Amino acid sequence: MNSIDVRQSDYRNDIDGLRAVAVLLIIVFHVNASWLPGVFVGVDMFFVISGYLITGIVSRELQSDQFSFGDFYHRRVQRILPALWVLLLLVLLISWRLMLPNDVEPLGKSALWSSLAMANVYFWKEVATDYFAPESAKMPLLHLWSLGVEEQFYLFWPAALAAIWAISKDSARSISILLALSVVFGATILAEV
Repeated sequence: MNSIDVRQSDYRNDIDGLRAVAVLLIIVFHVNASWLPGVFVGVDMFFVISGYLITGIVSRELQSDQFSFGDFYHRRVQRILPALWVLLLLVLLISWRLMLPNDVEPLGKSALWSSLAMANVYFWKEVATDYFAPESAKMPLLHLWSLGVEEQFYLFWPAALAAIWAISKDSARSISILLALSVVFGATILAEV
């Protein structure tokens, strides 16, 4: 069985259904925030779905000795970058015509950081506003913070799983579960701080 067969057998309609629910929750929030104040439920659903799918794909490929970092990242690049580049190009072109010059410079910075999979870091470190503050409406790429988080997950999680697999194939599942729980616990503590 080649790696394409491993991935093609992973398709699940229920996962697509959950993605549709997550998209609807986010769209409803952006239409009118008062209708659905818990928008992060939709974003959280995307993170959980991505983690579940990526963990399953990488684990199955490791078990069948078919995992390749090059192939994994090539698939991520093919899936994410074309749509991201089109989005960035359109937003920059439209904003250049519609925005004031003082607003275009931060937009350019956010586009650069977004193209480097670091939008979340840019908005966290460089922008002194809350995601829900009225000023955030002037940041057309603010929503890319979640893509930055996901892309960073793609950088580190497969490497962690591969390292666990290399250290101990026999207990890789238990170690992976422990690592995942530790990451979730650590992220929760960090978010609270």
